[in-house]
Formats: sequence, structure tokens, C-alpha cells
Amino acid sequence: MRMQPEKTRTRRCRVAAAPFLALAFGSGCLSVKDPGTAKDTYVNPVAQQQEAAKQMPGARIRFYASDFYTLTSPRPDSNCAGDARIYRDPLSYAAFDANAIEPTETIKPSFIRNIAVDVTDANFSNSQNLASRCSYVDTPEAPPSNACAIFDRAAITGMHAGSLYDTGFYLFQDSECANASPIASSDPASNRLLAGAAYIDLDRSGMGSNENLLRHVTFFPLGPANQAPSRNLLSATESPYFRIHLQRTGLKDSDIRFENQPRYLHYFSDNFAKVVDTISVLAPPAGQPKEESILLPVSIDKTIDRILIERYSGSSFLVEASLYRLGNR
Repeated sequence: MRMQPEKTRTRRCRVAAAPFLALAFGSGCLSVKDPGTAKDTYVNPVAQQQEAAKQMPGARIRFYASDFYTLTSPRPDSNCAGDARIYRDPLSYAAFDANAIEPTETIKPSFIRNIAVDVTDANFSNSQNLASRCSYVDTPEAPPSNACAIFDRAAITGMHAGSLYDTGFYLFQDSECANASPIASSDPASNRLLAGAAYIDLDRSGMGSNENLLRHVTFFPLGPANQAPSRNLLSATESPYFRIHLQRTGLKDSDIRFENQPRYLHYFSDNFAKVVDTISVLAPPAGQPKEESILLPVSIDKTIDRILIERYSGSSFLVEASLYRLGNR
């Protein structure tokens, strides 16, 4: 039975430890006492969370299977895999509160629309793959299901046996990217390129008109000093090469959530203009953990609504990324 505003009980709001994040929106904070009327005043939890989201200066994403919608646990509204569902405090690392609309995910800052990754094994035909309906399976443009860009664990029985490190983190495996490229070619040097990416979609209405962003990323580039799951050393050609672009997509939230996996097959198109082509290149020569901070000058064009982390070639783990607002200039 739906509670009426005048019948809602008075409850005490929980105050967050980090006041600058304005996270006083726990699920128990639903009403306040109006001293002038001696009646409870209903506080809409959704509106309360939306207001808190406007005050958040940033968020951290962990590229770990349990923090994303996956093939065995897809997004409820779209049955798609690859979208982040857990957003974290960039300082404390704690997950933000559960979303009042969709409790399987947390709230996120209002300037972030979505963060997602490509899932190249989404076409795998198996009853355990609950996200297969949101893939290119059984269509002419469907690439072979592969472990080119995946969450590094055998979540579905029989998939990629012996080809994973089983860390749980998001992995690019160059050796598994043959014929997965959006480039139509029979040349193995070409048909493994540009498969796999991470997408940070922005809501520019949640930012100031002259505001830029700072992005910090932690990743583990693999190279000739690292072993493949087969226990053989990787080749020098498998050292990763990433390119960072600022894009204009014009996509609606629903377009993003319902796009088939792997998404690069759709996004690799002139329809998605690179407003800033290759703002940065990440190409470390050795296999060891790395951290990079990159200033993203999104204020140069108000139509920029996506930060694209594009795998051009090679093998690597994405570990985590943080995104911070830098304030109006």
C-alpha cells in the first residue's frame, strides 16, 4: 500500500562523513518534521539523490566484474552487459548509496551519464549468457565470440577455457582479437586493431560552461616481460597502445543503454565525430602497473559528450579510473 505524505513517519537523516560530497540521502531519509504544522513533510528520495548528485565533484570506477553489469548479471532494463553499476567516492573508495530508482546500481555524479566497456564475448551462445539478446549474435555483422575485450574470469561455463588469468578485471588480449576488428581485412595485422574500448559519457548540463575535467587511470600494460595464460611470454607486438579521444555522439541515455555489444562495431563510424582526435596516447614499453593523469579540455566545445579510451592494439588490464570536475574558469 502506498504511503501518503501525511502518514509518513518522521525519520532522522544520515549525514555523510565527507560533507563536500553532500551524501545525506540514505534510504531512511524520507521525511522531515515541519515545526509550523506539526506534520511530517514528505521528501522525495529520488529528488534528494538528484540534488546530491549535482554536488558531487567526481567519482571512481573500478573495472572489476562485480562493479559492472555482466553476461550473467545484465542490466535489468535492457538485458545488456558492459555498463558500470557501482560508482565510488574518489577519496574514500566507498561505494555511493544505492539508486532509489534502480537499486542494483549506485547513484553517480550528475555530470556522468554512463561508463561502459566493450564485451566481445557477448555473442557467445549459451543459456547462461543472459545478455545475448543485447548482442550482434545471429546477424551478418556479428564477429566471432572471443576473449579480446572481456572481464577476466570464466563467468560462463565452457567459455575461454585456459585463456584467462582469472583476476576479475577488464582485460584486452591481443592474441584473441584476430578478426574482431571493425576494419574489414583478411590481414591479421589489421583485423585485430581497434577492438575493445571504454566509454565515459558526459551530461554537459551537469557541468559549468567553462569547466574541464581531470581523468586519472590505473592500468596494467602487458608486454614481453609478462606471461600469457598459456605460460608463454608475450611478444613485443602485444605491448598496448591506447588512444584517448574527445567525441561528440549526441546519443540519448536510452541509446547508450540499449546498444548491442560489442559496441565499437556501431561506434566506429563517421557519425561519432572526434572533436579532439587523440588527446593522449598511452603506450608504456614494459609490463608493470602504471598510473596516468590527463587534463580533458572539454570546455573548448560544449558538444563534447564522450571520453573514449580506445584500444588500438596490444594487451592490458584496466584497473580503475577517476574523473574529477575542475570548476569554472
